[in-house]
Amino acid sequence: MGKKCLRAGKVLVFLVLVLWTLSQLNQIFIRKSLDKPWDMSNKIGGFYNSQEDYDLYFLGTSHSYCSFSPLEIYRQTGLKSYVLASQQQPLDVTYYYMKDAVKKHKPQAIVLDVFSCLLQEDARDPGIVHSYSDDMPMSLNKLEMVYRVVPKDMKAQVVFPLIKYHDRWPDLEERDYQVKYRDYHDPYRGYVALEGQSQKFKTDLEGGLKGKIAQKVSAENKETLLQIANYCAKRGIDLVLVKTPTFENQSYAKALDDLEKFMQVEGMDYINYNLEKEAMGLSAQDYYDGYHMNRQGVDKFSKTLVRDLEKFLDLKKDQAQDPHWARDLALLEKDKG
Repeated sequence: MGKKCLRAGKVLVFLVLVLWTLSQLNQIFIRKSLDKPWDMSNKIGGFYNSQEDYDLYFLGTSHSYCSFSPLEIYRQTGLKSYVLASQQQPLDVTYYYMKDAVKKHKPQAIVLDVFSCLLQEDARDPGIVHSYSDDMPMSLNKLEMVYRVVPKDMKAQVVFPLIKYHDRWPDLEERDYQVKYRDYHDPYRGYVALEGQSQKFKTDLEGGLKGKIAQKVSAENKETLLQIANYCAKRGIDLVLVKTPTFENQSYAKALDDLEKFMQVEGMDYINYNLEKEAMGLSAQDYYDGYHMNRQGVDKFSKTLVRDLEKFLDLKKDQAQDPHWARDLALLEKDKG
């Protein structure tokens, strides 16, 4: 009996060492997104490393992380928030991000940009899969996401990214060895601050979303949206659905109309900010491309957003300013130049 226990103990120690070694190799070889403004490893990993309590979460796709500026919202309201989003993030992935966020700290409200509801299913795109999975730490919630959402032939590489990235050996840089997950931090709290206007602006006006938008919102996305709404309702969290303003919006207008009818029937709180672009004073110069605002546009949008947040949240304008947020606000102003 004693020998069996000793042997089992040795096997357990060996397995622990193997798993620890694999986790270290995963961190070295995994693709790290650290170059601003698209430093998504800092933005997603920074949330999981954060010890702060948040009043508000913003979820969704790039339409969220390019539209919501937590520091600007804090300046105007005293509310602390974070943008937890990734490029073209599928709505069923957003559900699992939401669960992680609420488990970390229950907010007063969650704001979800509905653009992901309009996208055609592109679950097999490796770039999209790894953009939402690589920086999400391992947990039972992530394993459930992998089981239910990730394509079958990608499940193993999402759990063990080394399978995908092992051939990066010739491309490894010094920072691949030095940067640890615990180092990820984002003073902008998930917001991607874009400057000026890119060449993509003109091409987007010629149909930049061609082939990416569904004709009608899928039954699966409608069901997932209800699942998100029910999750929030059971926990006393206000769910606010929005469509952030884009310069070009005709390419997804038909699908959005279908979604809006569904949300109206279900009695969901929803705001379409495309209808308020003129009132906000948004012009072509306020957009980085056809679908994302630049800093200038976000500053204008934030004022209107705060007006609407007052309907759902207890603002904290009179509270003493948090020194960490004050420091990062100063950085935001400095970066604006």
